Amino acid sequence: MVNIEGAILDNGILKSTNFDGASLQGASFDYVLIQHANFEGANLQDASFDYAIIQHANFEKANLQDASFDYAIIQHANFEKANLQEAVFEYTTINDVNFNNAKLKGAKIDGCHWVNVENIDLTIFDQGISAKSEADN
Repeated sequence: MVNIEGAILDNGILKSTNFDGASLQGASFDYVLIQHANFEGANLQDASFDYAIIQHANFEKANLQDASFDYAIIQHANFEKANLQEAVFEYTTINDVNFNNAKLKGAKIDGCHWVNVENIDLTIFDQGISAKSEADN
């Protein structure tokens, strides 16, 4: 298992990278282009993906508690069964993403643009999610 907790991977390009089960707690992926990467079961608690472009990535069963995705673009990604509690999505573009059985309690979702998002249970908003769409501004 790869352990690169707290790593700073900013301003890079990650293509077809396999972080399956890796320990990446507190890692920074700010301004990174991530394509076809696998983060299945990875520990990404407190990780930052601010301003990242994430395409065709797999975050199934990943721990993303307290992670930040501010101003990120997330396209064709899988967050099935991921822990996104207390995660922050501010002004994030979310296109064709699967959140089936993801834990979103306490997540902050503000000013996001949502397109073709699958399996978001809107009743979760009663459990502490702050939601605001671009149309509300």
